[in-house]
Amino acid sequence: MHPTDTYSRSPHAADRAPERSQIDEPPPRNGRPTDARLALLLASLASAAAGIIHGAAAPAHWDEWPISGVFFAGVALFQLVWAVVALPLAGRFLAAVGILANGGLLGLWAYSRWEGLPMGPHAGAPEAIGLADVLAAGLGAVVIAGAFWALLPRERHGVLKAGGYRTVVFLAGAAMAVALIPGIDGALSHGGEGHDHGPAEDGGHHGEGGEDEHDHGETDDETEGEATTEPAGTEEEDHTHAPGEEHD
Repeated sequence: MHPTDTYSRSPHAADRAPERSQIDEPPPRNGRPTDARLALLLASLASAAAGIIHGAAAPAHWDEWPISGVFFAGVALFQLVWAVVALPLAGRFLAAVGILANGGLLGLWAYSRWEGLPMGPHAGAPEAIGLADVLAAGLGAVVIAGAFWALLPRERHGVLKAGGYRTVVFLAGAAMAVALIPGIDGALSHGGEGHDHGPAEDGGHHGEGGEDEHDHGETDDETEGEATTEPAGTEEEDHTHAPGEEHD
């Protein structure tokens, strides 16, 4: 008997190599319709949609503040590139990058709506919440959820039925395509109708306007008062000189 045959049939051979089911599998890179692949695909679609909205908003932000325009263009480029490579190059690193980047963007968006950005032409003025940025933030949350689901440790990936897999992908893609219509429209009209920067800034303008209107009202009243008193003085003057003229 050959020595290798003896070794391969040894009862301790199974202890030397752990079973595949005992190892956490990375997100699948093949075309199997698994739950992790579906989650990563939905995250890619959401990232692409969010990137398109951010790209549409970049020109208006550039006109308002060039640094903001460059930032939006960079965010759009990152989200579009991540959407393209996340599924073919499925791995823990790309999923973690998607979670961290979109989480940071969500935090920055919330801060700008609550406290306002610390720099720029409207520093310290909270940004108004618009439909386009709400949609972009929601799509970013979908990216985080999908990438996180793909990162969950599991012994083996659950394989889904092909029909159900395709149905979910189709419905999700259609919903994101429909969301793009108001998202792009709102992003393009960001600076067209005047961008609201919250109650703090508006309150200051309205307050000044109210004081000016009140001051103008007092000035008008004073002018009317002077106009009514002047004719009375003239009549008295005429009345006092009339007797003098008769005596002369």
